[in-house]
Formats: sequence, C-alpha cells, structure tokens
Amino acid sequence: MRVASGHSKMIANVIAFASPVVKVYQHLPPRRDELSEVLAFIFTGIKPPTEEDLGRTPMLVRRNAVSEALEWLKLNHADYADLVIDQDALASYPESGVPVEIIVKTSADGSNIIASATSIHDTSDEDPDSTP
Repeated sequence: MRVASGHSKMIANVIAFASPVVKVYQHLPPRRDELSEVLAFIFTGIKPPTEEDLGRTPMLVRRNAVSEALEWLKLNHADYADLVIDQDALASYPESGVPVEIIVKTSADGSNIIASATSIHDTSDEDPDSTP
C-alpha cells in the first residue's frame, strides 16, 4: 500500500493456535508438504506479491542457514544429538524464499484496506491517486 509520503507500509496479522505436538521429529527439516500442513502464508491485497514484496516478509528461509542451524543444534543441544538431517528434504527448500505455498486472497472491491481492521476514526495518510 502506498502512502502520501511515497513509502510503502504493510498491514500484517499473525494468528497462532496452541496445538499439541502429535509428531516428534527424528528427521529435520520436515518435508515441505508437511510444513504446509502446519504453516500458512496468506497474502491479502489487490494483486499477488512480487518478488520484492516477498523479500520483505518474515517468512523467508535460506536453505544454507537451515542446514547450519541444524548442524549447530545437533552439536550443541543434548536432546538433538541423535537428530538425522534429511538432506533430501533440505534440498527441496528454496535457496532463499518462502518455503510454503503462498495463498493470495484479493479483495472484492479492489482495495487492500480491510474494513473490519480499520477504525472509524482512522485518518489514513494514503494517497488515493498513487499506484502501488
């Protein structure tokens, strides 16, 4: 969303539900299809996110960083000493990117303002003539 100053702003929400851990992983990282069962990335806006938009999200995963973190965990945490690092699953992760499916939800009125998340006293500094 563009604002009058010419900068962009992002509106984001996180919803987390407590859920019992049904599966204890002996092999990490989980396969990407398993990851999509417990993690979702939903983008709401007037158009799908660009690569630049995705580059500013907190959902980025770097395959090499995941590998290094798992190696560190295996060496430095007693509970993970017998961890098997699944190289095939790791190879399925992007070099750098979002590891789960991106679901795009476009609004019916063509805007990216969520009415239920907007105060009636909102004095938004949006520029109605600017383009995203």
